[in-house]
Amino acid sequence: MTTKTLEYKGFQGSVDFDTQSEEMYGKILHINDLVTYEADSFKELRKAFEESVEDYLDTCAQLGVEPEKPFSGSFNVRVGVYIHKELSRFAARHSSSINDVVKDAINCHINGRHNEVHHHHYANSEYESNDFFMTKAAARPKLTVVK
Repeated sequence: MTTKTLEYKGFQGSVDFDTQSEEMYGKILHINDLVTYEADSFKELRKAFEESVEDYLDTCAQLGVEPEKPFSGSFNVRVGVYIHKELSRFAARHSSSINDVVKDAINCHINGRHNEVHHHHYANSEYESNDFFMTKAAARPKLTVVK
């Protein structure tokens, strides 16, 4: 897997490359302050990123201000009227809130804990003919539950 970010002490930094100057550079992501770094190699870029995070934290401490947290824990998602309505109904049926349903769904997606059940439905008319039943019934796929 290829990643285009660096991570250190809860901060994420970008990795960019200038083909003309042949320099690598980046900035700390997800904060309003502009903190940049550059280097000639990837190893040096990682070190420069970590030094920039340390410098940012030290500067905030010297100024007596809290460093920005990379994330607030809140974001808006526009899903459309139909999905919003169905989500609300689903949450109510499960005595839950929309927020909790969305958090659970995102957590499952990110951590790969999908509880999927795949159903294969066949119309009754497919089995009306003895010829069909005798020739194709054995080829019918089995139901599979994937966890």
